[in-house]
Amino acid sequence: MGKTKASDLLYQMIFNSQKIFIAEDENYTKSMYNILSNDIISQNKDFDLKTVAKIIRNNDEFIRISMIKTILQTLIENNIIEKDIDIFDVSTTNKILCDAVEEALEKNKN
Repeated sequence: MGKTKASDLLYQMIFNSQKIFIAEDENYTKSMYNILSNDIISQNKDFDLKTVAKIIRNNDEFIRISMIKTILQTLIENNIIEKDIDIFDVSTTNKILCDAVEEALEKNKN
């Protein structure tokens, strides 16, 4: 098997990134709504530094998870890794995400 052209891989990564961002948009919107409704609207107050930090962190998480999914989808499409889950299935990927974060937090305590 020959090497993949960088231009083809760049195209595929951008294409998959766009698909992933669209798929993740609903999660992102729900998360932002929860932050805003819990921290701003329900307490009837202005933005404070803590809320701004939560919004930035939420945005960072959205980008990080979307990029990981983009890389995985591209590796699957190039037959480099086995497709054992649907990257676009939010419930499946969220469970794996939660399990991994929980384990990482637990190991970080020790």
